[in-house]
Amino acid sequence: TNDFTFGIVKGLEPIYNIDKTIIAFYSLVKKYSHLSLKLKIVGDGSQKNNLMDLINYYGLQNNVEMVGFVSHEQIPLHLNTMDVLINVSEAESFGVSVAEAMACQIPVIVSDLDGFKDLIPDENIGLITRSTSPLDISISMEKYLVNNELRSTLAKNALQRITEKFSWNQNLSEMEKLYFEMA
Repeated sequence: TNDFTFGIVKGLEPIYNIDKTIIAFYSLVKKYSHLSLKLKIVGDGSQKNNLMDLINYYGLQNNVEMVGFVSHEQIPLHLNTMDVLINVSEAESFGVSVAEAMACQIPVIVSDLDGFKDLIPDENIGLITRSTSPLDISISMEKYLVNNELRSTLAKNALQRITEKFSWNQNLSEMEKLYFEMA
């Protein structure tokens, strides 16, 4: 399809700024009305009804898919339907969904947090928002949307980084178990 899909894989909690991401997405849908833009939200949580209200308020019912909770094994299947993964949390110890996206060669947008620096030290690996305002989130989203070359370059760099950094032989879920045990 000719859809361009932004994705979020996160619990639906205030700390993850999914509401601000929806508002950022809305500004792009308005600006690029000739494109078929989608936002796919994978996860469940306390903000579900508020987020659905927001989606309805902005008239984005046809653009936003709320997938709900999925098991860990299914996350790569969903990641592979996304052109860009967005994780603009207010706090993050280690971005599991970001690591998984990098391994799937999906370009990522993260907030400027120490917890992401290990994965994304700079903007050669992924885009880092200046703040978590809808405006700053939309600026990073737009950079990827209008620049295929940037998307493919950063996705390649991200895959290379994660392979070098965590040169695991097992799959990511093994690495996750390790992180959750350490946490």
